[in-house]
Amino acid sequence: MTIRPPHHRSIHATAPLALLVAMSVIGLALLAGPASAVTPAAPWPMALHDAEHSGTSTAVGPQSGTISWRRDLGGNITPGPVVAADGTIYAASSLGVLHTLDPTDGSDRWTFDGGAPYSGGADLSTSPLILPSGTVLWPGPRDTLFALSPGGKKLWSRTFGAAVLSPVLAGSRVYVVLADATVWAIDVTGGTPALRWSLDVGSASFGSPVVDPDGNVIMTADDTVVAIADHGSTGSVRWRHTLDADVEVSASVDRFGSVYVESNHATVYAFAPSGRLRWKRRIGQESYCSVVGNALGIALLRR
Repeated sequence: MTIRPPHHRSIHATAPLALLVAMSVIGLALLAGPASAVTPAAPWPMALHDAEHSGTSTAVGPQSGTISWRRDLGGNITPGPVVAADGTIYAASSLGVLHTLDPTDGSDRWTFDGGAPYSGGADLSTSPLILPSGTVLWPGPRDTLFALSPGGKKLWSRTFGAAVLSPVLAGSRVYVVLADATVWAIDVTGGTPALRWSLDVGSASFGSPVVDPDGNVIMTADDTVVAIADHGSTGSVRWRHTLDADVEVSASVDRFGSVYVESNHATVYAFAPSGRLRWKRRIGQESYCSVVGNALGIALLRR
C-alpha cells in the first residue's frame, strides 16, 4: 500500500484506478523470474509477491495480452491484487471493500465491507496478505487489520493507532507498518494474533515493510530507510540512512540482501546488507513505484 500526503493526492498513472482488468487465464500479468527463498503457498499471496518485494513469480503469465474480463469495483484500486492458491483474486477498493473475484469471469465470490472508505483520499487502498492456512489478513479502513476465513467470515480484528499498510509474512511472523511509522511484529501461528513487539522509527510512513535474507525488517519513514533487527520479543534499529527527500514507496531487497529504494527526488539508492551505500543515481522523474532488485542484482523500476 502506498499512502500519499495531501499534496500528492492525485490519481497516479501507476494505479489501476477503478478498473481491474484480467489478462489471460488467472487475471494477472505475472513477470517470470525467481521466486522468493521461501516458496509461497499461493501464486501471488501479498503485495509485490513476497516479503522481499521481488515483484516476480515463476508462474507463466499471459502470452498474448488478451483481455478476458473487466470489473469496475466502484472505487480506485491503488496497489495490485493478490492471488490465492485456488486462483481467487483479492482486491480492495478505496471505498473500503475487499472483493474476492472468480478468476474465470471476475464475478464476486464474496465481499467484505470494512465499514467506511479509506481515510485520506480517493486513491488509497491496500493489498491483503494470504497466509499458508488460507486466512486473509486485510488492512482495512478505520486503522484496522482484519483476519478473514477463505469464505469471508471475520475471525478477528485489531485496531491500531494509525492506518495499517500492506503486511508481509516471513516464516510465521507477520510485519505491518502503520502510517505513523510504527512497525509491529505479529505471530499468527495460533487462532488469535500475538503482538510480539512494536517500534516507532519516525513520524510518517507510506510503504509496506520488506524482509531481507537475514530476517531484518526494512521500512521507509519520512526521508529515511531503516533496517530493524528482530530479536524475538523486541526489535531494534540496525541501521538508518537519510535520503535526499521523503520516501512514499516501499523498499525492496534482492537475494543477496541489497536494499533498493527511490526517494521523491527521483533518486534511486542501493545499500549493502550492512547498510553501506553502494550507489545512488538520479533518474529524472519520481515514479511512485517500488524499485525491484532481481536475481542478477539489477535494479528494475517502472517509469
